[in-house]
Amino acid sequence: MMMDFASKVAGSKDMDTEAAFKAMKEINPGVVKYYSKSADLVNMFAQGEVVAAPMQDTFLGSLTEALPSAKYVTPKEGAYALLNTVNIVKGSKHKELAEKFINWHLSKQVQEANAKARVDSPTNKEVKLTADEAKGLTYGPDVVENLKTLDLRKVNKEMSGWIDRWNREIE
Repeated sequence: MMMDFASKVAGSKDMDTEAAFKAMKEINPGVVKYYSKSADLVNMFAQGEVVAAPMQDTFLGSLTEALPSAKYVTPKEGAYALLNTVNIVKGSKHKELAEKFINWHLSKQVQEANAKARVDSPTNKEVKLTADEAKGLTYGPDVVENLKTLDLRKVNKEMSGWIDRWNREIE
């Protein structure tokens, strides 16, 4: 997502590695830390080390717990769709039980409880949240229809090269 967004900031219509790295190098002097754990980001906000950072909406609860004044802002350019999945391992001896678990996990009751507890945004369309409950979640057709997606085949193909280059040139 960062590569795609950096490409767009640099003026490219499509994900462009050269444009993305150029844009990242330009902002790199102002970066405090490239974090790998949401807890690191929460600590940096709480200690006043950072005032803005890219993050997933699912971490907003942890952040506002540590820093109640924190606000989540969706860029005017839009947000990316992130998918959490529940899968059955191929050849599972307990396929029926796994299917029951997935159905339970996707049930209105569980999805609503997860959303209200700020664990995850609901995927079950029967879940109805108030505006306060939906705040900071990916919820509602107006939000979902405007999510950006990535060409994951391209991302997976390029990822190891990006990581190598990132480690050499950025971090």
